[in-house]
Amino acid sequence: MLEREVRANLVYRDFTRVGGTKMPDAKTMGRWGVAVGPVVVKQIHERIVRIARDHRVAEGRRMRIDTTVVETHLDWKSRCESFKTWLARAGDVERGSRA
Repeated sequence: MLEREVRANLVYRDFTRVGGTKMPDAKTMGRWGVAVGPVVVKQIHERIVRIARDHRVAEGRRMRIDTTVVETHLDWKSRCESFKTWLARAGDVERGSRA
């Protein structure tokens, strides 16, 4: 996601000193993080948040994000039928036809 944001935003490109050159891919940026270590990455993040707060761009609050990914096979035909059934039941409950 970071790669996409920096690639698309000229302000980010200038801030990260990428400029008009080719944007590094996510794997390269991940390697940079490993190379400098978690302490330096944390310092960078804290500095970015401090600058954003000073310029009133962000409040600097903590945010939790669940990035759990589960791979599964979806049978779209049966899923659509299940969803149609669920919608019909939800409509019945809303109208009071079903308790």
